[in-house]
Amino acid sequence: AQLKDFELKGRLGGGSYGIVLLVKHTKTKILHALKIQLPDKAIYFYYDSYEENILSAVNFPFVVNLNYVIHEHKIFGLALEYVDGGDLLKHLFRVGKFSNIQSKFIASQLVLALEHLHHLKIVHRDIKPENILMDMKGYTKLSDFGFAKLVNGRTYTWCGTPNYIAPEIIKMKGYNNSVDWWSFGILLYELISGNPPFDDDDHSRIYSKVLAGQVRFFHLKIFCKYRLLIVIINYHY
Repeated sequence: AQLKDFELKGRLGGGSYGIVLLVKHTKTKILHALKIQLPDKAIYFYYDSYEENILSAVNFPFVVNLNYVIHEHKIFGLALEYVDGGDLLKHLFRVGKFSNIQSKFIASQLVLALEHLHHLKIVHRDIKPENILMDMKGYTKLSDFGFAKLVNGRTYTWCGTPNYIAPEIIKMKGYNNSVDWWSFGILLYELISGNPPFDDDDHSRIYSKVLAGQVRFFHLKIFCKYRLLIVIINYHY
């Protein structure tokens, strides 16, 4: 695809890598989220092209689809499926926390997405509310595969978001897809309680809490506590 194939409708966000635009394909009239790497951000080209390769291999209802790739005039872009409800973090801020039924509904879709990715040997490595998009009907799509990687055996790269990072990554002794299940458990805790279990303004203190297992379940219902423990035991250890 080319840039001329799309009509600009607005801006969805941005970061150090570039910007994300809301665009409409001029022929199909379908909306897309166009993630563009700016020309002076060549350092991110490797990650964007790797994200392209990962998403090209995935076709699953609860994973965002890659529809077009743009590579022209030193601009690299990924035209992704547009999910109209925003990210999960926005909804979490709005409601404070989700009910147990809502949390189960969201978690079940993420479990299916992760099982599919892991079947393909893909580890996402950055599961968090900001990377889960929700449509207007409440269904979710896992997005942002910038840290995703094909893993056979173990890998050693330090990556992820401090509140959701697994102890294997902190210890720097190698890890596999278990890190996604750890982050899933953190996310489920946050959906039910409204806050992540390991939190601090200082990242090093977060890592210390993770390694020490300093987490409280006192404000969760008993069956939710055991459900979280089952997730951690079955998928992480």
